[in-house]
Amino acid sequence: MTVPKILVNDTIRISNEKAGLWLNWMQNIVLPLARKLDIIDSVRITKILGDEAEDGISFACQYICPDSITYSNFI
Repeated sequence: MTVPKILVNDTIRISNEKAGLWLNWMQNIVLPLARKLDIIDSVRITKILGDEAEDGISFACQYICPDSITYSNFI
């Protein structure tokens, strides 16, 4: 029997001023390292529309991890 993969959904709000820096850091540092270490199989980062506010931008980050142990190590 194959163990199902784990989907992790994380929502984060970043200030308008820092959103570009955060996204760049995630795309160029965090995610490549997590892939290199086989912590995640795939990831999707999306901006949440309809949740605009003066204090920031909300993003949904969905990670696919091979199993719950790998996920625990990732966190």
